[in-house]
Amino acid sequence: MKGFVVRGAFCGVSLLAIGAVLLFAAALPGGAAAGAQTLAHKGWAGSGITVEPWWAGAVLYQIDPVSFQDSKGDGFGDLRGVAQRLDYLQSLGVDAIVLSPFQLRAEFGQRGSGPPFDPKYGQEEDLDHLLQEAGRRKIRVFVDLPLAAAGPTAELVNGARFWLSRGIAGLRLTHDSHDPALPAAQIAERMKALRRLCATYAGQRVLLWDMPEPPAGGTDPAPSRGRRHASPPALPDGPQMLIDGRLAAMPRLDAAGLREALGVDARHPPAAEPTPVPVSDRAGRPRSFDRDGSHNLELAKELAKVLAAALLTSRGAPMLYFAQEIGMATTPAASAHPVDPTPMQWGGDADFTGGVPSAAPSTVPSIAVGGIDMGRNALTASVALEDADPASLLNWYRRLSALHHQNAALRVGTMDLIAESNPDIVAWVRRPRESGSLTAPVVVVCNLTGRSLLVSVAADLRRAGIQTSSPIMHTLASTALTSDVKEPVVGPVLMNAIALPPYGVYIGELARQPGLETAPSPLRHSSR
Repeated sequence: MKGFVVRGAFCGVSLLAIGAVLLFAAALPGGAAAGAQTLAHKGWAGSGITVEPWWAGAVLYQIDPVSFQDSKGDGFGDLRGVAQRLDYLQSLGVDAIVLSPFQLRAEFGQRGSGPPFDPKYGQEEDLDHLLQEAGRRKIRVFVDLPLAAAGPTAELVNGARFWLSRGIAGLRLTHDSHDPALPAAQIAERMKALRRLCATYAGQRVLLWDMPEPPAGGTDPAPSRGRRHASPPALPDGPQMLIDGRLAAMPRLDAAGLREALGVDARHPPAAEPTPVPVSDRAGRPRSFDRDGSHNLELAKELAKVLAAALLTSRGAPMLYFAQEIGMATTPAASAHPVDPTPMQWGGDADFTGGVPSAAPSTVPSIAVGGIDMGRNALTASVALEDADPASLLNWYRRLSALHHQNAALRVGTMDLIAESNPDIVAWVRRPRESGSLTAPVVVVCNLTGRSLLVSVAADLRRAGIQTSSPIMHTLASTALTSDVKEPVVGPVLMNAIALPPYGVYIGELARQPGLETAPSPLRHSSR
């Protein structure tokens, strides 16, 4: 059994109090075995000290372990390979990784016999190693849990207990398309049992709802404006996080589609509403880089930057799908599947696997080890190529992720669409939930046309009830093209004269509202 690990120091907390916490945690089912994920140190959300739930503004990263990194040289990615790339994920600002597909084997779940998961991923000690290394970097780990699988609720709970006791921080609730859909009452029963189980483990364990919408006769399968998704059971018996797949459902990125996908009045959400998890790329589907401009490489890159802004500066806890941050293209499948699970395009000397020779520089890699081929744009989109390029898509994702974490308005604030009558742009404003907060509102403006625009949002902000002490915005981030515009916007910008290059993004912080400059700092909290 692993010991309960205390990392860091508790300022102003007595040793007696710390001892009481340790004794209580050790008595919990997950308190002893989950040291790497319980994270009991000040400043790391989820330790029980911070007020804001750790998942409220987290950045998630979904990984197919078989396609991410091969540590054995056999052409199959594995858990040890994921552990080898944790420093990269940390540089991207990832708070949690979602291993998908990765779940208990049926034989183990039903009879407790054999290895708990497919040996192609590795052994149990490889999972332990991944959890320990992820915990050292303040990264949590989610796994799959089929909610509608055959079997009693007790079997489902036992499977969840196995993961939580190992130190898994979150369970992604999924549905096997081959299984019959469960009735609402049975789903509610299972959700309640899982929430009760999670509550017995230290470290704020989380349920992530990633189920298809219910069939006709349930809630509306096509959410309209003002509704994000067909809702599962409400808190405290429902999941804390809810996948929002509307960005992923867009056939292409344009102003009307993006506005509709983001068009949710989130200023006063229901108190029991789960945290939305917006996603733009999903397993088994064409990647967004192709949907948004595959016939024009430069256009695809700029639209990919707009999509990144939509994910990381809109409301919720975004989940990236591995390799979308480098603009990895879809590789058509040779089988009946729509796309192949092509491996992550690392590039350089340390690529996906060391078990095969490198391809000639003049050709697109075509490696067929273990049934896995390299992607069709592996020579033009890779971590090695983009890492050193300040204007790359990868570094734009890194910048937005850092901004997302640093700015409370972007991380957990409310969101309102503005300038909705302008067909060329999509714009929104994020502001703190607390009326007396000193955090300034943030404006995001995206140009969805191929021409330069001069945009004013002053009147739109007034209509949204936002008053500022100055018409000048402080620039937080902006994109630049590689053609006519060489450099991103920096410095102050007037809210009635925002210059946007074609397919450009501008993110600016407004001056604080008059009279708040000397207000005392309130206790921060989240209403999620």
